[in-house]
Amino acid sequence: MKKLFNKYSSSGQDIFAYQIGGDQGTYLEIGGADSIRGSNTYSLEKEYGWRGISLELNKNRHADSWKIRSNPIYWENALDFDYVTTLKENNIISIDYLQVDIEPASNTYKALEKVLSQGIDFKCCTFEHDHYRKKAKDVDYKSLADKLLAKHGYKIAVENVISRKNKKYYETWYVKNSIDWQQKDFADWQEEVEKWVGYF
Repeated sequence: MKKLFNKYSSSGQDIFAYQIGGDQGTYLEIGGADSIRGSNTYSLEKEYGWRGISLELNKNRHADSWKIRSNPIYWENALDFDYVTTLKENNIISIDYLQVDIEPASNTYKALEKVLSQGIDFKCCTFEHDHYRKKAKDVDYKSLADKLLAKHGYKIAVENVISRKNKKYYETWYVKNSIDWQQKDFADWQEEVEKWVGYF
C-alpha cells in the first residue's frame, strides 16, 4: 500500500518526519500557517495518528483553515512562548518532529534557540533558513543552525532542500546523532522516497 502524505507540503517534510517517527508520533510545529496547503503536519495528524501542537502568529489570515484540525494551535509569538509548560499540558512527553519555519530567518533561528534553551529534545528537525535570500554581508543562519544543533547532539540529515514552490534552496533537515542516518542531498532523498510513496 502506498503511503499517504500531503502533496501540498513545502518539500515533503511530512515524509521525512514519518521516516523518523513512524505511526503515532509527536510534533512541535513552529509556524503553522495554513492547516492544509503547505502544511507539514496535516497528513501526520490525519493519516498516521500523530499528536502535537502548532504555533502561528497570523490568526486573522489562517484561523478558518484550522477548524478541521484536531490537534491544538496556539496563536502566539514563538519567541515568547512557554514550550515546556504547553507540551506538558497536552501530555506530550517527547517530540519526534520539530518544524521551525517563521519569518524572517533571524526569528526562525531565535525560535530554535529558545526551544533548545528550554531543554526540549526531538528526533528530527526541519529548519527554514531561506539561504537563497542571503546577500554577501548577511548573517548566515544556515551555518549558525548547523553549529547550534551540532552542539546539542544533532547532525545534518538532508541538505540542499529545495522548495516545491520556487525551486530555491531554503531548508536543511537534521536528526539526532544517535539515529542511524547517513547524510543525503535532497535530490537523492527525493528519488529514494518516490519509490515507496509513489509520487513526489
